[in-house]
Amino acid sequence: MAEPNIPYCRHVLGEAEVDAVTEVLRSGWIARGPKSREFEEAFAQQVQADHAVSCANGSVALEIALRGLGIGPGDDVVVPTLTWVASAMAILKVGARPVFADVDPITHNLTTDSVAAAWTPQCRAVLAVDMGGIPHDAEGLRQWVDTHDAVLIQDAAHSLGGRFDDRVPVGGGDRAHATTFSFHPAKTITTAEGGMITTRDPALAERLRIVRSGGFTRDFPGARGRFDFQVHAIGSNHHLTELQAALGLVQLKQLSHFVAQRKTHGEALMERLAAIPSIILPQHPAGSSWNLFIVELAGDAADSQARDQLIHDLRERGILAHMHYPLLHTQPLFQAHGHASKSLPVAERYDRRALTLPLFVALTPPEIQRIGDTLQELLERDA
Repeated sequence: MAEPNIPYCRHVLGEAEVDAVTEVLRSGWIARGPKSREFEEAFAQQVQADHAVSCANGSVALEIALRGLGIGPGDDVVVPTLTWVASAMAILKVGARPVFADVDPITHNLTTDSVAAAWTPQCRAVLAVDMGGIPHDAEGLRQWVDTHDAVLIQDAAHSLGGRFDDRVPVGGGDRAHATTFSFHPAKTITTAEGGMITTRDPALAERLRIVRSGGFTRDFPGARGRFDFQVHAIGSNHHLTELQAALGLVQLKQLSHFVAQRKTHGEALMERLAAIPSIILPQHPAGSSWNLFIVELAGDAADSQARDQLIHDLRERGILAHMHYPLLHTQPLFQAHGHASKSLPVAERYDRRALTLPLFVALTPPEIQRIGDTLQELLERDA
């Protein structure tokens, strides 16, 4: 009998989550209610943020943040070419232009040098992505945007539970003007789909809520009652449901445990794979949330065809390896509506050599051994 597949990610849901969602269903209040506000307050406390605004998913969190910060037509936004589509799509959706930048060879994040190389006179924002759970150089990038009269948005979809060098939680402190999170099942905690935005700025938090809630507010001088409203911004209905908030509250209580388990399993994988000379292991700093375990094929001769074949062969053997992500500056839509630095050599090398191995909370020692044995066997076969 074939061994079961090992996915690259797997969420953890238990009876506490089932009970919490069931309680909301029985309450009769399933949208825009007290659970959403409770989740926002608990999340803000968890990451030491002044304000947290929940929303439907991590993709719209980015769009809401951009709109709340006044980014729109005529503006350029620097974003890494190595990220999920949503990071750049949100820029297009507000009418701005993504400007794709290269990444650091170790962290796979933006650097001040790569931002400087991509900068244009129209740049008004940097959207920095914490790739794989490793927080970016928030202090350096904040200094850059402050010097250039721009704003910093942190896409922390991968890094919930991570910390900066001074141990401030990702999402807290004053490094980014706004930080966005995703609660997709592949992320550190899940609400099935869902997102959050944190900020220290109370005025920005209010604008974020207005954009999230259809662009209007009911709290204004002269309001004639709860039926009345004023429209202040382009927005949409991007609310998190009460069911999702209830799920998120239970998951949030387990955040520290989830991150600790990911780190434990990631370090066990590192130990098992350390003797394989043909791969380059990731380097996760102390503050990483260990969201992804990304390795690269060693040697300048490594190419995308060999990497693609390795992913195929691993999947054939039940190790559901993945690739995060094809580069955005090569995509037809972004080639038509974006701009890229003349040379992005680090990201392009990554695109030829990288693959993501399974890493999740419930990963077992036998599964870790199987991942290592299978990878080593395939690489030695092809040597």
